[in-house]
Amino acid sequence: MAMTQSSALIACAWLVCASVHAAWVVDPSANVQTRYSDNMRSQSQSEQSGTETTLGVQAKLSQISEISEVSIMTGADFSKYSGVDGFEKDNRESFFLEGRAKRQLQRSELSLRTSFRRQDTLRFFRVLEPVTAVEAITEADNEDYLPGELAVEDELITGVAADVGSSDQLVQRNRFNIRPSFSYTIDPRTSFTLNYGFYDSSYSDVPPASRLQDSQSHQVGIGIRRATSPRNYVSLNINRSRFEPEFNLDSDSTNVQIRWQSRLSAQTTLTLSAGARKTETDFYDDSGGLFSGRIDHQLSNGSMFFLVERGLTGSGYGSQVENDRLSVGYSNELSDRVSWKISGRAFRTTKLSNFQQDNSRDFVQITPSIQWAFRKNWQVHVSYRYTWIDRDWTPDATSSNSVVLSMEYVPSRRP
Repeated sequence: MAMTQSSALIACAWLVCASVHAAWVVDPSANVQTRYSDNMRSQSQSEQSGTETTLGVQAKLSQISEISEVSIMTGADFSKYSGVDGFEKDNRESFFLEGRAKRQLQRSELSLRTSFRRQDTLRFFRVLEPVTAVEAITEADNEDYLPGELAVEDELITGVAADVGSSDQLVQRNRFNIRPSFSYTIDPRTSFTLNYGFYDSSYSDVPPASRLQDSQSHQVGIGIRRATSPRNYVSLNINRSRFEPEFNLDSDSTNVQIRWQSRLSAQTTLTLSAGARKTETDFYDDSGGLFSGRIDHQLSNGSMFFLVERGLTGSGYGSQVENDRLSVGYSNELSDRVSWKISGRAFRTTKLSNFQQDNSRDFVQITPSIQWAFRKNWQVHVSYRYTWIDRDWTPDATSSNSVVLSMEYVPSRRP
């Protein structure tokens, strides 16, 4: 199934730009990594320390012309857990494929975004990149926020906050999505967009007592965007979605949001949005507000951002939940060979109705890291991660400390 979906992603991206003959640019990278955690399962009781050793390879492929663009990023990790009792299979493999394609027509644009991710619930992906590439939150652990059009590596989102920290079991999660869209320029300042999204989530190696379940969802959206000035944009978006879990109730949601994006200066961008949503099932209806605010600031040798957001997401436990998130990030180049960054996130997930099983929790994570290019194309990456989780269905909160040491081969990316 993974190979079929991966082939479909590449084929769909190629079809969008089928008439383009520009050359492909390939940027490979590889790493070997060791991670130690004093609470590998993030359990509140019976904590177990352990070590995970990983060999990983990644590659970025891109093809750009005057009327089209294709960008694909792929990677595979092979890991072994040591020192942790109870893992039925301590040799694991992970895989991801992220792709985007755009084709410019006379007054319209076709675009396609696709991804497939196979990953264990107790570990994270990290994008390998040159030490001189300083971006906001380039370490895309589980979520990433950047304004405007994101590069493929910035879109490497291995999950949404609804599932982060929910499981203390070693389970494999497969996620596939495909999102085509069409935009039409009405006049130089106004554009109209139609989009569709299909999302599929499945699990394997699930213990008998686990409440995780497979799900699918569909989303259709319509939006209009207008430039009120050269630096300001306002958009109105209406979306209708259906969430279909394997065992629980299907749910339909409608949301309406107004978004304002402004470039306050050459270095600073502000994005604000607000709206409302309504969720319906056969047993209950629920409504609530949606909002987000983000500010990005580029420094002379780094960047920083701040984001606060409330949204609706589907969880791995077969229900849609309300999600409040706060994320901050700062990155800085100390020299041509050394850079460092720190990121933090906090969120709260909340059930919508008493008909739902309660999987609410609070989650806080702080991650400082540093990279040193000790010679051309070779670097060392060291990071520390503190995680605190308070799950409402367990009597006590839990915390964990992890240290990661990685040796990486990352050539300079070509434009």
